[in-house]
Amino acid sequence: MLKDNKGISEIITTLIMIALALVALGVVWYVINNVLSSTKTEVETGTENIFSTCAEASGTVINETAACETGESKQIIGGQYCCVPTA
Repeated sequence: MLKDNKGISEIITTLIMIALALVALGVVWYVINNVLSSTKTEVETGTENIFSTCAEASGTVINETAACETGESKQIIGGQYCCVPTA
């Protein structure tokens, strides 16, 4: 029937290579997606006070070397040093 099987063999080899490339692409996509998702969560939780102000935190703006009064903690909120009442 088929005297020349070499052409079919090349087609099957090509299809297998394409399938392996797609599987590899899927694995890479899965890993990158998980890494980016965990990084996004860390950034969101670690920067919750970046856009708030001292006034919103019921604090007082101070300079970098100033000390806070008793019952207050020194925090950086919105890029400013603030004395914020401790809860």
